[in-house]
Amino acid sequence: MRSLAGIGVTLCFLILGAATLEAAQAPPPAAFDHLSPEVGLSDSTTLAITQDDQGFMWLGTQNGLNRYDGNDFVVYTHDPDDPNSLSHNVVTSIYADDEGGLWVGTRAAGSTGSISRQTGGASSSTIRPTDRR
Repeated sequence: MRSLAGIGVTLCFLILGAATLEAAQAPPPAAFDHLSPEVGLSDSTTLAITQDDQGFMWLGTQNGLNRYDGNDFVVYTHDPDDPNSLSHNVVTSIYADDEGGLWVGTRAAGSTGSISRQTGGASSSTIRPTDRR
């Protein structure tokens, strides 16, 4: 009887020790920064977010496309006098492809665009109903 009690006590200590070890190895809680217009974001309403292969966070807002490097923002907006700007300021979708391209969907009807990460220039194209397959 005495050996069964000893096994039970040993088993309890092993279970408690394993639980304590597991808790000690748990990752720390995630930390979040609140990004807002006060720190450089172009608008407080974010409609799309992606991260590219270089680690930049891209945020599409109601007032442009924002590239965030963890410290600073670069904002891309529509300029009617610049054909290398976004087609519209309201950015509704962003996709970083496997070849380093960044595709941007805006509120401009039937328009999609891309951003050159080397030059910062944008290009856009119109999608006509006959182009869809």
